[in-house]
This record gives sequence, C-alpha cells and structure tokens, in this order.
Amino acid sequence: MPASGLDVGAAVNPDAAGHLNVSRFGGRLTGAGLELIEIAPGIDLHRDVLDRMDFAPLVAADLRHTDDRLFHPEPFGLHEALAPGA
Repeated sequence: MPASGLDVGAAVNPDAAGHLNVSRFGGRLTGAGLELIEIAPGIDLHRDVLDRMDFAPLVAADLRHTDDRLFHPEPFGLHEALAPGA
C-alpha cells in the first residue's frame, strides 16, 4: 500500500465499461484518466479520498453520494426498483 493509505490498484478491477467501485468511491476510467462519480455517505472528498491518492483524479461536476441503503444489512428492494415499469 502506498504511503497515502489508499491503495486503489490492489482492489480495482474495472468492468467492461470501465466502471470501478471501492469502499470510499465509485469511478470510471476515461481517456483523460480516472473520474470520481460518487462517494460513500460520510466520506469527505478531500480528507478521505483526494488527500490519500498519489495522483489527482478527475471529479465529476455532478459528483453524488452512493445510496446510503447499500451500507445497511437489511434488504431495500433493489430488485423491485429495477424491475420494468418501476
């Protein structure tokens, strides 16, 4: 792990579309580099992500917070929410 404490490379395995998710943020690989598109609830973008990275990623103009329900053990109806006509 780099001195920064945020070893993105060890946990990153982008999908076919170039999207990746780690515990603190979600991003996508673009021709210009990694773009952060969402951060987990309670995460401070600068303190918890940017200040710990060994490079400066792009930050989406519409950066959003990951749905808080993903961090709780109880079901939240994802299947129903994604069903056609929902």
